[in-house]
Amino acid sequence: DVSPERSGLQSPLCGANSSAHLRGHKGDLYEGGHRVPLLVAWPAGGVPAGGECGDLVGLTDLYATLLDLAGLAPPAPGQAADSISFKRRLLRPRDGHPARSDLLVPSPPSWALRWSRWKLISLAHGSQRATELFDLEADPGETTNLLPPHNVSGTGGQPPRASGEAASRHEATAARMAQ
Repeated sequence: DVSPERSGLQSPLCGANSSAHLRGHKGDLYEGGHRVPLLVAWPAGGVPAGGECGDLVGLTDLYATLLDLAGLAPPAPGQAADSISFKRRLLRPRDGHPARSDLLVPSPPSWALRWSRWKLISLAHGSQRATELFDLEADPGETTNLLPPHNVSGTGGQPPRASGEAASRHEATAARMAQ
């Protein structure tokens, strides 16, 4: 791993910075901490060579996707509640809509919520909590917080409430985080 250390400096071993122009380092809630390419090569399984898809997926989505690719039943209720299969987009990257438009990234006691082009981050610093909002299309490096300055509170900090299917996935994740 050649990701920058917490100091933000380049790796002393090879001078590389795997975060490139993105803010953060491995494990951060910022894009430099977890935005990585997902490479799939499986011509016999129907994945087209040279296909490209910029969809948002989470590591948890691999569970439902691998079950789906193997022709097995989706995860049982309560098992991998936030896993969504993206098999359809693997096989036909340009057809239809992405499998997900939102992704909750827990890093207790902090969290980030991606929704389409937007990213909301709630960072806990002791009893203080700062909230940041970024437009990742316009600002992939997360340099401009779109919320008012000094957006800090000493209470709250719960992930935002979603609706429908996203709500059930987020509620399941929040329940696991509280344990």
